[in-house]
Amino acid sequence: MFETQMLNKSNCERDLGIFIQSDLKWDAQVRSSTAKANLDVMEEIEAQEAEMEIQNEVEVENNSNENSAQSEIPKKERGRPIGSKNKPKSIQDQPQNKRTKKD
Repeated sequence: MFETQMLNKSNCERDLGIFIQSDLKWDAQVRSSTAKANLDVMEEIEAQEAEMEIQNEVEVENNSNENSAQSEIPKKERGRPIGSKNKPKSIQDQPQNKRTKKD
């Protein structure tokens, strides 16, 4: 009815995703979990680095577009408000409103 079959001796077996050692220590489980966590962290770091690289490329492209647009504006008009033809007056050139005391 029942056949006798010898089982092989093992120092460590994995059952339901958990490593069980013959001496009931957790070394194998901890090593396995740590390795998996490190892999996950490294993948996340690589994904973030790739995202940052793409953002940097976009920023460089935007800056080069702004610089080329800025170079199309004559130098004498750069940095002035739109529609301004004269140089802005300094504070000293502007009229000062002084109040006088009424007697």
